[in-house]
Amino acid sequence: MNYPRKYGNYVLLERLGIGGMSEVDLARQRMGDKDFYRFVVIKRIKTDKTGDDAFIRMFKDEARITSELHHECIGQVYEFGREGDEYFLVLEYVPGIDVRAMINALRERGQRVPVRVALRILCDVLEGLEYAHRKRDAFGKPMRIVHRDVNPRNVMVSIHGDTKLIDFGVAKASDRLERTKTDHVKGKFSYMAPEQVTGGNVDHRADLFAVGLTLHEFLAGYGPFFGLNQVQIVHRLLHGQIPEMPSVRDLPDEDMLRKVHDKALAPDPRERYQSAADFREDLVKVAESVGGLPKREQIARFLQKVDPGITERLQEKMRGYSGELDLTTHTDRIPHAGGLEPVEDVSGTMESQVALRPGAVNPNSDYTSTQFTTTGAAVAGVGVLGLAVVATAVVTSVVVLGTLLWLEPWNKGGPAVPDPVPVQQPVPPTLPTPPPKPVEPVTPDPAPVVEPAPEPVQPEPVRPEPVRPQPIRPVPVRPQPDPVRPTPVPPPPDPEPAPVPQPDPAPVVTQPPPKPPPQPTEPDPATLGTLVVNAPEEGLVVYVNGTPRGKTKLQIRLPEGTYEVRVDGYSAKMFTIRKQQMTPALFR
Repeated sequence: MNYPRKYGNYVLLERLGIGGMSEVDLARQRMGDKDFYRFVVIKRIKTDKTGDDAFIRMFKDEARITSELHHECIGQVYEFGREGDEYFLVLEYVPGIDVRAMINALRERGQRVPVRVALRILCDVLEGLEYAHRKRDAFGKPMRIVHRDVNPRNVMVSIHGDTKLIDFGVAKASDRLERTKTDHVKGKFSYMAPEQVTGGNVDHRADLFAVGLTLHEFLAGYGPFFGLNQVQIVHRLLHGQIPEMPSVRDLPDEDMLRKVHDKALAPDPRERYQSAADFREDLVKVAESVGGLPKREQIARFLQKVDPGITERLQEKMRGYSGELDLTTHTDRIPHAGGLEPVEDVSGTMESQVALRPGAVNPNSDYTSTQFTTTGAAVAGVGVLGLAVVATAVVTSVVVLGTLLWLEPWNKGGPAVPDPVPVQQPVPPTLPTPPPKPVEPVTPDPAPVVEPAPEPVQPEPVRPEPVRPQPIRPVPVRPQPDPVRPTPVPPPPDPEPAPVPQPDPAPVVTQPPPKPPPQPTEPDPATLGTLVVNAPEEGLVVYVNGTPRGKTKLQIRLPEGTYEVRVDGYSAKMFTIRKQQMTPALFR
């Protein structure tokens, strides 16, 4: 496709991503005056999929659900329409980076996101989820929305310090047109709750489990199932093998956060947080022990440390797209200095049948389908620019291309709270030492574990008291300084944490060596029995406990126990397997 080009009431500016089902473009819309534009993201069904009724229903569901959600922490859908044979969505554009890009950029420098920043972002996500979970439609009917795909790629942080939860493309709601089949799952395996993996009943508590996994990634600097393939991930989720919370030395009470972490990741939904509001309340309490949640202008300044110059690059890029464009001369791209390059795939999640075959998936894949890969748009410098448009996606409201309003007068009337700075992690010898930050330098703490003492309060300079022109009594001028009103001691900046070993999918020697994750164990053949499934027709899919295991005629080895067995076209039956015995399962 050539750019720029006219598309209905919009002008498509450049390709942001393409996936198996949809294409995503940056676009602009003229708003009244000829010199005023709004930048948006347009998601379109691919031409070869315009006849796919199931995908069109999913597309309409996405528009219906997201258009009902109006919250500052949720990416917006502005319009759903049709241009020729194509359905399209007009989505909010967020100038910034996604959380996965933020974590990766800091990890490459041997750093991680400070606890205060992580808690602020997660509290915003939970605020958006609480709104979505409790949303009612125009008739007062509960919509029962479940996002089902909460993960760091779907959380955007804008250059203004805002947090946006995006991509409700696989969300569950009470009035969806496209229903999820019982042998299908939606989402990313590495961020699914156990009940979501098994295709069981999924409610809002599955989203809270995913937030808990995101919290773990913030603290560790890498995903909770890093380096594992989908079979291993599913095995661990089903057996409750959730990684322990990594050590967090920049917290005075580490156990307080560990309780929150473990409760959010309880395998049994009944033992988890029962609402996003309760989860958020506990995170706020943890934040109070480290100076409270940072303000949004502080998050904006922190983002500049993660990716220096990101605001200036975006401003220059959008200025190039704000003038008159020659729509008669098509070019593959419009030259600009933004450093943003198109990507091959749209990060997104499509419905796919669970087929747990070892070795059939990428070990580092987050997705249930190989049609999509996690991707974003690369930026010159550090980090990945947040035009990581995910299936629905995307990305924040009109870009306010002006000076970021985070100036110091905002804190007038009280002591300035130190901005969060990236927390150091040990870097392998092959990685360079992080370069000094050109903006807002922070003096490093003397030791990684000991919190720095606050700077002493300097007294105000000596001021003589005013003397009346004709005093009855002379007022003596005191040589001492005026008494200084006591001011609260500002909270200390995040101290350097204790070393955190770098993750590696292969065994490596580190100091200290990381605890190897438990690997799935093969059952003892002596404890297995044989299930023989027969039906009048051959080639029918056989499901054991809801998971497809083969086709009739089928013999499979299973551990002792009772199983639900179902064959396509027949009702499910229960069979008990005994070790070293053959159990026939006949369907007629």
